[in-house]
Amino acid sequence: MAGVCGDTAVLINVSGTGLGALPDQLHAAVADVGFEFNVMVAGETGLGKSTFLNAVFATELHTLKPYGEIDYRVPPTSETVAQTFTISEGGVKLNLSIIDTPGFGSAVDNTKCWLPLQDELQGRLKDYMNAEAKTEREPSWPDLRVHCLLYFIAPTGHRLKALDIAVLRELQPLVNIVPIIGKGDLLTHSERAPFRERIIADLKAAGIEYYTFPQDDDDVAEPGVETVPPFCASAGSAADAAFGGPREYPWGVHNPASVAQSDASTIRRLLIRTHMQSLVHTTNIGVYEEYRSRALGGGSGADRGPTPLTEFEDLKQGQSQKRDAIDTDMAAAFKRTAADHEKELRELESVLLEEHESLHRELVVLKRNVEEKTQKFAAEKLAAEVQPAPPPVTKKSKRLFK
Repeated sequence: MAGVCGDTAVLINVSGTGLGALPDQLHAAVADVGFEFNVMVAGETGLGKSTFLNAVFATELHTLKPYGEIDYRVPPTSETVAQTFTISEGGVKLNLSIIDTPGFGSAVDNTKCWLPLQDELQGRLKDYMNAEAKTEREPSWPDLRVHCLLYFIAPTGHRLKALDIAVLRELQPLVNIVPIIGKGDLLTHSERAPFRERIIADLKAAGIEYYTFPQDDDDVAEPGVETVPPFCASAGSAADAAFGGPREYPWGVHNPASVAQSDASTIRRLLIRTHMQSLVHTTNIGVYEEYRSRALGGGSGADRGPTPLTEFEDLKQGQSQKRDAIDTDMAAAFKRTAADHEKELRELESVLLEEHESLHRELVVLKRNVEEKTQKFAAEKLAAEVQPAPPPVTKKSKRLFK
């Protein structure tokens, strides 16, 4: 029970009321319905993303092919592929959704390759906002928002690639980002720490914010365990051992389950055991509220993401520009057609004039010839009329003598 005095709440300790059992009621209700957790996985092909997810959730979320059957051809685009699983442990159900991005970063030209990821994240936030804003809505609707983005970084040992910086800068307002160095067993202990520091420096210099797990939690902060991303993880595909079990190399043995050699077990504990609901809560009160504020027009000019009004204005302006472009193209096409017809008419006119002049010249010559022949004929006629006629010729008769 709590008493209220003015604006100050007074704490009153009581006993025997049953208030202590309220968490048990919440636990029973939530355990019956189950939990929802949506994870997006991104990064270049070949960094062990599918293997790592299988190891973290201790089940075959992705069917892995033997080494000899692997198809190294990747899709030409980085379209997103979503898969939903229901995992149960100790009577607690987890509705897990994995959004994969096959072919991401594998094209020759990776310009704006993050657009499919950005569209997926924004689409899920928009769908949730529309479902929430309905006048008649369901008592509960599925939470399809992406709660966590596991972004895998290539273990180059140098710095972040320009592609990684561009992608993370565009996606940071839409999701909690957890950077992970994939295939961490390719780095030695002396290489891991400097590489992590350079990645953190690059992220800070680029103004990229990522999810940091609290370090003041006794359940999380353990001696010798790294709880600040980027994590350095590796995992195997063996189902009968933790994270694939130890792997032998010419230079020694690597055990992914060892916290001294890999952060895989730490990531599993942070994602599932201790901070899954924290990621969901941060998505709800942080990422989603900022997106909703921007979408409803309440964000500042520095906020990213268009509002419905600006989207309509942009669409209207785009349609107007499209109409203007069509009108311009049609006018230009008409002018070109008219010019071509005018040119053809001029050429035809020139040909007709030349033929007319040729016919006129021929007519003049023919007329002159006719006139000359007429004059000659008249002269000959006149001369024939003036000249006297010759005397007639008489024939003598001939007699025959016997």
